[in-house]
Amino acid sequence: MTVEDRSRVWTARPLSELKQEMKSPDSYASKIGWTETTYPLANGNFVFVEPVSVDCSVHWEISQNGIIIGYQAKGNGCKQGGVSDDYNIIKAKIR
Repeated sequence: MTVEDRSRVWTARPLSELKQEMKSPDSYASKIGWTETTYPLANGNFVFVEPVSVDCSVHWEISQNGIIIGYQAKGNGCKQGGVSDDYNIIKAKIR
């Protein structure tokens, strides 16, 4: 699944659901023993980092209500539409 496909699945859903999926033994995060990583944003939201493959992580923007509202793919291992895309930001318009 590409990062773009993954974003379609998870954008507008609660972070709690993504965290639950990441606990699955089949998830990449679970296989590598990932420790939860977050950082704050100036707008009051925060970023939750999800590793998805070797040298690729998705930095999910999380609203103050705990909803995934956007993402940024980081790493040379990230592929979107067959092209490496380290800094492609896509935001959902949630109202």
